Amino acid sequence: MDNKYSDNELREMLINFIEKADRIMYKIENKADELEIKEEYKELKKKVKEEAHRMDLQNSRKEATEFEESCYRPAIQEASAWGFTVSTNSKVNQAMWRAVEEAHYKLNKYISLEELKKMKFNDREEKNIN
Repeated sequence: MDNKYSDNELREMLINFIEKADRIMYKIENKADELEIKEEYKELKKKVKEEAHRMDLQNSRKEATEFEESCYRPAIQEASAWGFTVSTNSKVNQAMWRAVEEAHYKLNKYISLEELKKMKFNDREEKNIN
């Protein structure tokens, strides 16, 4: 069972995680529906933890790309370890916002959302040329 993703797929996942964290923080700040926030928080927390677990299982792979090793893996593992510290059934409050913000920070720590999107755009341009 090989769960190897291309760099482009990894960038897409990282962009998705960062944007979801942004939306959750925005919803908390604007006092959106608490059930919706809790569901989104629970889903994002679960997906990041699952991805960190997948990375742990593949830790000994020698064929990891530079992007995977230098940006993706540490961002996911740190977000999983240090972010999302609030229980999924906790109150939607400042503590939950801080937990999401910490994960968001870790997801952006090695490469910014803007850089990820630029890389994605450049990949599309190269495919269109070829």
